[in-house]
Amino acid sequence: MDQWTNSTLNCSSDGISGVFVNGKNFHGSVSVLRKTEGWLAINHVPMERYVASVVGAEMPSQWGKEAL
Repeated sequence: MDQWTNSTLNCSSDGISGVFVNGKNFHGSVSVLRKTEGWLAINHVPMERYVASVVGAEMPSQWGKEAL
């Protein structure tokens, strides 16, 4: 076990660009935790933004806007 195990690094985006983790862009803030098994990235976003993103991505496009 090394000195970084169970350590946390917190990063925040400036609202224009995001935080990049493994080449993927995340908006909001990201906590990166070092665990024995490796690194764990947790993206923190406002609930409204999360719901809008997830629901919009998971709803079939042929459904009416009322369903959203």
